Amino acid sequence: PDLYTQANPDGSHIDILHASPYSMGLAHEKNNVYWVFDGYHGEIIRYDFQENKGVGDTDFSDGIVRRYTEILVEKDADIPSHLLFDKNTNWLYIADTGNKRILRLKTNSGEVVQDLPIVIEPLAEHSRVSGVVWETVVNNGLVQPSGIEVIGNRLLVSDYATGDIIIYSINSNFRELGRIETGAAGICGIKIGPEGNIWFTNRLENTVTKITSSIATSTDNLNDNINITISPN
Repeated sequence: PDLYTQANPDGSHIDILHASPYSMGLAHEKNNVYWVFDGYHGEIIRYDFQENKGVGDTDFSDGIVRRYTEILVEKDADIPSHLLFDKNTNWLYIADTGNKRILRLKTNSGEVVQDLPIVIEPLAEHSRVSGVVWETVVNNGLVQPSGIEVIGNRLLVSDYATGDIIIYSINSNFRELGRIETGAAGICGIKIGPEGNIWFTNRLENTVTKITSSIATSTDNLNDNINITISPN
């Protein structure tokens, strides 16, 4: 708040997200390019801020906003719907919480087919993209998918309702390999660290937890059989 106040006493912001209210998830692609889960319109949007003007600047007239309207997503109340951009494959993985599924979008597919009206502020481009490659990769066994992580040929998803972390094999048509039962609903963001440990947050318990694998010594060694210990217990 002090940064915002100093930069712009009238009320500062550092984004061009007015076109996507109720943004439930965010993923970085490159430079100043980000992907957003637009919970209000039920769409996935690519934001290119182009030039970083620093904290508090309100001129986003060079911003490029592209909507991927062929993919309909749905938010579930205020539960985060995380996104994960795999920079090795250009796949964007999407936790579609309201529809109880996981999607992925090939981000280098499709083309701009229509200009859209400018929302709130001037932009260099506000457009709709069509002809994209996307697919549903998991459509059963999930209640409220929230967190999402990809490491090698593994997809990990956290289920907000059950507290489970589900592990899938990407190379085997997203076959479920197993579940880690954390025992508490409210699990959200999930990340694998460089040593192979799984970190996750729980918004209902206000905790950050680390899961240590007894097999994997690095992120390159994760296999189908995963024995874990959870700390704190």
